[in-house]
Amino acid sequence: MHTEQRETFYSYACPTDQNAGLYLRCKICGQLQPMQTECSEQIVKQIKEQEHFAVDASMILEGVCQDCQ
Repeated sequence: MHTEQRETFYSYACPTDQNAGLYLRCKICGQLQPMQTECSEQIVKQIKEQEHFAVDASMILEGVCQDCQ
């Protein structure tokens, strides 16, 4: 019988103008890294223009980092 083990990672984030933006979190190792500023700013701009929604806090996108792929 195979059982899948998972680890849970928690991080406290207090969004401010200095750290608001998009972050990438690896669901395997838990590494958290900010997206490249230009890319992140473009996505936030597109959300505002196309969805008429102003993002003013951090958002975390989950996936698998290069080291864990």
